[in-house]
Amino acid sequence: MKSLIFGILLLSTTVAFSQQEGYLELFRRDLKTDKVLLMTAAMGLSDSASNKFWPIYREYDVELTKLGDNTINNIKDYAANYQSMSDKKADELIGKVFKNRAARLELLKKYHKKVGTALGGRLAARFIQAEMEILTIIDAHMMDALPLVKGKM
Repeated sequence: MKSLIFGILLLSTTVAFSQQEGYLELFRRDLKTDKVLLMTAAMGLSDSASNKFWPIYREYDVELTKLGDNTINNIKDYAANYQSMSDKKADELIGKVFKNRAARLELLKKYHKKVGTALGGRLAARFIQAEMEILTIIDAHMMDALPLVKGKM
């Protein structure tokens, strides 16, 4: 699973931050498809459990996409201000990162509970483990692709 995720994200690094919206949307669609394949493999659900899990996952993905939109908008704002970044703007952008990360953690908690109610604690934990692994790799690649804020003391 890890090598598949890495391959997907390595291929997508340049596309993800492309200024052409069409490429970004294609990337997001492909990533969602690949995430479903990865989650299917990770969860190993019976037909009965799948019928309970996937509607919950689709609901989760809609909410996660909204947070992803926030991240993309923040990256665009960062890129637009990169050459002339002020202390105030840098603080504003990092504040948005903190807010979005906190919202994502709350979202994971919310859906851990929903999956747990539907399928039990072990499968809920498996869902969170797999999802956090995928999100961590995506985050690492995004951070690697973004240059550090310019500035000297």
